[in-house]
Amino acid sequence: MVEPLGGASPWQEYLDDFGEGLIGISVPVASAAEADQARRQFADEGIDILASASVGDSVDWFLLDSQDAFKCLIASGVGTSYELVTPTRTYP
Repeated sequence: MVEPLGGASPWQEYLDDFGEGLIGISVPVASAAEADQARRQFADEGIDILASASVGDSVDWFLLDSQDAFKCLIASGVGTSYELVTPTRTYP
């Protein structure tokens, strides 16, 4: 669950445009090569990247502009930052 707390973000834009609901799904991949392949396959289908980030040396993450094609946003990438970053807030 994502609840934007301010500032510009793809999640806030989605909520502003569509309201509450399923905003997206996360599809992790096992390697950087698989992440690159996923980026290329989506690009071949005309689906661009809305945002991307790296966390440390082990996380490569991207968010696809997949709303029109899949009715939700798709995030993918390699690794997790859960053990690297402490959330500033949690719900509930």
